[in-house]
Amino acid sequence: MPVRYYFNGGSSQTINRANALVEQWQADFPGWQISDGWCDHCTETDTSWTQPLSNGGWGEDYPDEQDFLSSLWRTGSVYSTYSPTGVSVPAADTLLDQADASTDQALRARLYQQAEQLLVNQVAAIPLFQSETVYVMRTRVVNWRVAPTGQTPLSVWQTTYISR
Repeated sequence: MPVRYYFNGGSSQTINRANALVEQWQADFPGWQISDGWCDHCTETDTSWTQPLSNGGWGEDYPDEQDFLSSLWRTGSVYSTYSPTGVSVPAADTLLDQADASTDQALRARLYQQAEQLLVNQVAAIPLFQSETVYVMRTRVVNWRVAPTGQTPLSVWQTTYISR
């Protein structure tokens, strides 16, 4: 089956990135028919986004594996527009359901990791990059930091102050 990677935006940087991605995928998956295509004003709800490869992203709503794994990758998820490949891995769905229902944090982590591995094995997504939060702060601000999730925990707010 031919695979087409859709992208929107006609800048030379976007076109060069699409061409580079397709070249890498063609080298990594010899025999696959992979091409790219420009889609004017693509949105997640356009029918063109139901192709096997498309651009998308996700910003976490709350710091828990459920928000990324279950919300995006469970079959029929309400957020499936952010995961437009239409992937369905029933064994992963079962593990995600078990993890979501568990209150044992160690068990939840193992179940989510197992589900994640099943999704990786099916090549449900090919991550291209992960954003990094960068910020500047005056030297008088003490104890401020941003968590890896991009959120500031209550404990940081409670200990942050401005020195004289």
